[in-house]
Amino acid sequence: SGNTISSLYKDAHGNIWVNHNGELDLLDSNLTYQSRFTDLSWGRALKKIYISIESWQTDKKGRLWSLSDTAGINIIDLKEKKVCNSKYNPEQLPYLRYLYLRSFLIDEENNAIWYSPWGDALFKYDLVTKREQHITFGMQEKEEQQTINSIVKTKEGNILCGFGGKCFLLNS
Repeated sequence: SGNTISSLYKDAHGNIWVNHNGELDLLDSNLTYQSRFTDLSWGRALKKIYISIESWQTDKKGRLWSLSDTAGINIIDLKEKKVCNSKYNPEQLPYLRYLYLRSFLIDEENNAIWYSPWGDALFKYDLVTKREQHITFGMQEKEEQQTINSIVKTKEGNILCGFGGKCFLLNS
């Protein structure tokens, strides 16, 4: 089916998710093929997706979150057997409306989702108040140089990100 692997992710259950050539396969911890997730009726929403290597995260509910440069954030809920993303967003979550994202971070300790649409600096979504905050770092226009390629949480609990040759440290 293809030989270009764009990402691998080992979940909390030991399953290995392999994203390759627009498909998503599931292997067990012994690397034995289990199934093609994108062939399942509820997994087809991820067909033709390209997931970046560093973009997999798991939340406290056990849902898998992945990011694609062309399909935004994708949330795989194995218990509920559903995928939520820009195409299927029944709760109208603002962080799922963006197709072109470069980075995101789940910060459950501070009830926040951090994300960076291409050229649009940084957003913080508060999971408690359900409000979105746009952090522009003083930039007025959307530009490619405002794309944040990585969002990380420091040991102290702050958010570190950078663009345009500068690093920014934010209180979470």
